[in-house]
Amino acid sequence: MTGVDGPQGQDGPQGCKGVEGEGGPLGQGGPMGDAGQDGSDGAQGPEGPIDPALQILVDQLRARIDDLVSQIEDCCNVTVPPPAPYPPSPPTNGAVQHLGAGIVCVTYAGAVENGAAITHCEIEAREAGGATVSVLDAAPLSLKEFMNLSPGTWTFRARCTNSAGTGAFSGILAALVI
Repeated sequence: MTGVDGPQGQDGPQGCKGVEGEGGPLGQGGPMGDAGQDGSDGAQGPEGPIDPALQILVDQLRARIDDLVSQIEDCCNVTVPPPAPYPPSPPTNGAVQHLGAGIVCVTYAGAVENGAAITHCEIEAREAGGATVSVLDAAPLSLKEFMNLSPGTWTFRARCTNSAGTGAFSGILAALVI
């Protein structure tokens, strides 16, 4: 079996069919239509797509602000109301494994909730110069199986949703030639 080493060991992510380890079905998996039914290609900032590296910096700044607010509350015996939640930041870590016969298992992690629990994530498989297939996962799952992918070069990315909205797509989490 070939593939990318997964976070659970050399045989790839546990829980994927055909992978040594726990094994077992992951759910239905399959096409849900093209990402962005309205023709969009993911979350956009005022100037276009949000750069994942910039999103990481924004998340770090927000975490630092939260630390400062806590220090002020402790020092001054006041309570600062929590900020309103905002959409999750995109996943930053991913791996992919080809299980054979057009079946691919994708793992992802690293999405930050940003004040509200993640309700689901969308994982997108995009064939170079061809089809786009998206599937939704109910949180907190962090792996998804794609079935019936045609031979070619595929890239995978993800974005998550909470009560404040849908975050930006990640950069390419993983790529695979089938």
